[in-house]
Amino acid sequence: ATIAQLGCRYVGSQGGVPVLVRDMYCGTHYKGGKTLAMIALLREWMNMSLYHRNVTPQNIINGVDGVLRIVDIGRDVVCEQSRAAYLPHFVDMCKRAFLCHQFGSFA
Repeated sequence: ATIAQLGCRYVGSQGGVPVLVRDMYCGTHYKGGKTLAMIALLREWMNMSLYHRNVTPQNIINGVDGVLRIVDIGRDVVCEQSRAAYLPHFVDMCKRAFLCHQFGSFA
């Protein structure tokens, strides 16, 4: 995945660590429901071969535009090029998304 695919831009480094900037999304923490928006979010990440190891309602913003976005894109975001290696991680991400969808805030 590229930085642009995540909606970020590189602004330099600090102590050898890359610094990325991402637009601020206005909205509220995800509280469950919005089935089609959740499916769209998962489909978007699958198309980029990305998975997020920490999908929680606190990491998902329900935007004022009705779009769900994962906002914590730090070390928990992984890109896996091999489809065979990717799918088990994506399934785990989907399970976490399902819990968020069903129960809203469970963490």
